[in-house]
Order: sequence, then structure tokens, then C-alpha cells
Amino acid sequence: MGNINFKARLLVPFTLALIVFLGVFVFYTYQHELRDIDEASERLVGSALELFRGQVSSDATALAVSIRFISENKELAALMVKGDRSALFASAKHIYHELSKNQKVTHFYFHNPDMVNFLRMHSPTFYDDTINSYTALKAEKTQNLFYGMELGKFGHLTLRVVSPWIVDGKLIGYLELGEEIGHILKNIKNTLDVDFILTIDKNFLKQSDWEEGMAMLGRKGKWDNLPKSVIADTSLGNNANLLKIVKSGKDKVFSDEKNGIANFFYKDDMNSRYGVDLVRLEDVSGRNVASLYILWNITRVIAGAIYYVLLVGAISLVAGVFLFILFYITLNRVEKELSFFYKSLEAASADNARLAAAVEQADEMVVMTDKDGTIQYVNPAFESVTGYRREEILGKKPDVLSSGKHDETFYRTMWNTIYAGDIWKGRFINKKKDGSLFDSDCVISPVRGQDGAIVNYVSLQRDVTRDRKLESKLRASQKMEAIGTLAGGIAHDFNNILTGIIGYTELANDDLKEGSEAKENLDAALKAGARAKDLVAEILMFSRDGEQAANQVYLQTVVRETLGMLRPIIPSTISIRESIDDSLPSIMANCTQITQVIMNLCTNAEHSMRKNGGVLNITLGGFEADGDFASVHE
Repeated sequence: MGNINFKARLLVPFTLALIVFLGVFVFYTYQHELRDIDEASERLVGSALELFRGQVSSDATALAVSIRFISENKELAALMVKGDRSALFASAKHIYHELSKNQKVTHFYFHNPDMVNFLRMHSPTFYDDTINSYTALKAEKTQNLFYGMELGKFGHLTLRVVSPWIVDGKLIGYLELGEEIGHILKNIKNTLDVDFILTIDKNFLKQSDWEEGMAMLGRKGKWDNLPKSVIADTSLGNNANLLKIVKSGKDKVFSDEKNGIANFFYKDDMNSRYGVDLVRLEDVSGRNVASLYILWNITRVIAGAIYYVLLVGAISLVAGVFLFILFYITLNRVEKELSFFYKSLEAASADNARLAAAVEQADEMVVMTDKDGTIQYVNPAFESVTGYRREEILGKKPDVLSSGKHDETFYRTMWNTIYAGDIWKGRFINKKKDGSLFDSDCVISPVRGQDGAIVNYVSLQRDVTRDRKLESKLRASQKMEAIGTLAGGIAHDFNNILTGIIGYTELANDDLKEGSEAKENLDAALKAGARAKDLVAEILMFSRDGEQAANQVYLQTVVRETLGMLRPIIPSTISIRESIDDSLPSIMANCTQITQVIMNLCTNAEHSMRKNGGVLNITLGGFEADGDFASVHE
């Protein structure tokens, strides 16, 4: 090993690796710049769509307010009811001009109750056609205001707001306001400094209607410029690249299929570069009726990215040469030292590898601390049992697992034992990361250095939680079996005695007059006896492992009946006050068990007040259990 020339073996691959690294670094930098452009483009289209949706929502609200204002105009309502189209047009004309000027309203309709158009303010000569637009039909069906972006008969992609016109409780027609989305797109252009092209799918248009609609708005449209769509609006004017951009995007794959977004780049005749985001637009019924091209001029951005990549490449080259020289000098020094340490390191490494593999693969938890008890190592078994990752536990004290189940004397004894250099054995009740407890049998041994001083402690632990639970369940099962046997015997004997008591009470009760105090007392005694028989039946069922039936029970009734049985036997020095919520719903429970619980609570309270007297308050009300309460009492 000492005769090997490391410089010859390492410098050649180092140089090649450095060249590859520099090339990859420069390439990555270039790709990173392109990715930044893509991300900026995504943010831009995201901002544009957010701005578009926000503007649509805001404009819809404003149009809804305007419709409400119009619907409250008594003069317009009277003319609508009268059916005077000319007078209605004259009266509403100034409103239409104000809406057109201030809110960019391009469509203003008055419809009859049967959804036949009565008057178009924007085209007064065209009327008496049946309106079957989605927004209008929704407003007619729901008799509520409805709005959405919709493609009209004449190819206008318009935000429409339709509302029933109700006067004195009677439907006299429908009001509809609409605005083309063109002004919204212009707002996006001015806000984000982008250009746009709006196209409409020809599948939803008729050429004659579309051309007539463009004429209504004073525009010229060319139906045959594109095979599958028409350009409805654009911020580029008559730019020669307009059709090329649209044709470039027609076959693009939508990278964001959910939101209908495709991205591509376009270079025009003047070598200007654009990032183009193609967005599908749906109308209110969910049809993909239009496409919006958002254009971002990235010419300067691309130039800046190229400059940055060249600059990074030059700096990386200089840094690479410097690293080469530094590496050459360092190798001379390392080459001499490495040969000396190699053999000893190799032997120690093999030993450590074997030991580490054994510890890492052990089923028992292994924890190593320094002499002050700070954790320096835990194996995977520790992570699996406690839920703590190694990074979380290193540098902490073992008391992070403390459950509070051991007193100070327990821990003092343990530490005194290992501080003295002895081995400690015992059982811990520790707490996992999730708060649950677990039992572990533990052996803690000191680790001594070459000078004999304690330098570390190593703990081997085995999770015995499941074993302990099985033991507890077995003991509990044995106890319950014994209790059930004892309870069954007592219940049989008590049932025989109770049968005689109830029988003689019934005989005595039959000889008493109705309404007498003695008969009422015996009736109460019979009810108590019936409750006792039910209780005995439940004890017998418990002793036979039977299931106790649950029925629909109103706690209000059970509480009152139980208090009725208790009042005669509670001393007069104790007053009973009750507060019962009669609106509580029924619950599914065993009536006898509930009665027994109430009687136990009340008799316990009576016993504590028997000497000095007092007040027994009984309150029954609702309680809303949160998640923590439910998890504790499930």
C-alpha cells in the first residue's frame, strides 16, 4: 500500500470527474434557468386565471346589484306589465348607457315570464325569440338569480346574470345583464403585462349567427382563417403572427389536464421569443367552448439566462483549476499518512462492522450513553418499539421515556448500582413517543476504557408489554370466573327469598283499599321488588356469560321513578332537589342497570349526609363530548 502512487491513480479520474462535474453543473444551471422560466410562466398563468376568476366573480356581484336596482324601478315594471316595448326602451335607455359606460355591460334583456325575449336594449329590433340559454333556464327553474360565463347564440362569450323579476309577489318576467369577457382580458393584460388571444370552438357556432353577432358589436370577423375555431378577441390587433401562434398550439398536449393548461414557446419573425400558455375555458354548463392564449415576452429573460450560464461556467472553470492544484498538494501529504494507518484501520473496521451488524439486527433494544447518561446510540429495534427516530433521541437523556410510574427511589437505586460499576437488572414501565406505555426487561452494564474508568453505559432491553398483558388478562379472567360463580350462587338464594317477599306483599296489597297510603307504600315496595328481580336476573346472566339486552330508555322517566322509590327511605333531614331536562332524547341502555346506578349514587350520597343532613341535588342534562373525552371513555 505504501508504494502505490495515489497521485497517478486519483488525479486522472479526479480530473475527468471535475470536467464532467463542471459540464453537468453548467448544464444543470441552464436547465435550472429554463425551469425558472417555466415556473414563472406557471405562476403567471396561475395569476392570470386567479385574476380572471376574481374579476368574473366581482363583475357578477356588481351585475346582480344592478339587476336588483332595475327590478325595484316601478316605472320599468309598469311598462313591462303593460307590454309597451317602445316606452320601456326609452325609459331604460339611460340605464343601459350608464351600465355600458361604468360596468362594461354589452347585453341587456327583458324577457317575458314564458322566457320569450321582450326587448334587447343592445339590439332593440330583434325580439320575440325563445331564450334557451343555460343561465336563463336555471334562473327560470330555480326562480333565483343565476350567473355564469356562457356562449350566446351569436358567439359572444359573455358573463350573464339572470334573475326573476317579481313585483308584489307576482312574476312579471326576467331581467338579464351580460358583459363580454373581453374587458376582463384587457384588465389582465394591463395588470400582468401580457398579451392574449381568445378563440371560440366552431362546434358551438353557426357561421351566419357569429358573423351577425360580430356585426352587432361593430367588429369584423374572418370565419375561414382557422379550421376549427375563430378568433373572438385579441390584444395583438392585426399582428401577422396571430394565426401562427394559434396554429402552433392546436396540437399541444395539456400538461395540466385537470385545469386544461398547455405550455409552449413561440419565436416570431423578429426573433422575439414568447412563452405561451394555452388555457381551456369552460362555460357555466361545463363545455370547453373557448381557448385562451396568454403570451409572455421572454426574449430578455432568455438572454439573461444565457449570460448567467456563461458567467457560471467561467467561474466554475477557474474554481476547478484551483481545486485541481489544491488536490494535488493535499494528495502528497495524505499519501504518506494513509499507508501507515491503513492496516490498523482495516482490522478495526472489520471488527466494528461485525459488532455493528450484530447490534443493528438484534431484536432487543440497545441504547448506549456516555458516563453522564446522554444517549449516543440506539439500534433499529429501539426505534421500532418507542417510535422515536434515531435523530430525535440522540443527545437526550433516557428520562425522555419516563412514564412517571417509578418513584425517585427506584431511579436512585439504579444509578447508584451502575455508577458503582455493577450491572443493574430490572423492569421499566416506559412511555413511547405517542404517549402509550410499554414494559421492558432491562440490563444496564458499564463500559470501561483502557484506564479502567467508566466511559459509557450500554442498556439491553426487551419489550415484554404483550407478555404482561396476557398475564393480566389470564388473572382477570380467572377472577371474573370466580366472581361469576359466587354471584350466581348468591343470586339463586336471594331470588328464592325475594319471591316470598313479593308474594306476601302482593297478598297484603290486595286487601287494601285503592288510594290508601298503605296501598301506595306497598305499590312502591312491589316496584322495588320488581327492580330487584331484574337485578338478580342480570347477576345470573353475568354468572352464565349472557348478554344483557339494551332497550330504548328515556333517562328522565327512569330518574323520576327511582327518586320516587328513594323519597320514602331518605331521612327528612336530607332534602332532594332535582333539575331534569325533559328535551333529552332516548338512549339505548338496560333500564335496570341505569336504575341501579342512580340508586347507588343517591344512597352513597345519603349515607355521607345521614349524620348532619343536607341537600341531595340530582341534575340531568345534555353534554357534548369532544374527541379527547370520547377517546378516554370509549
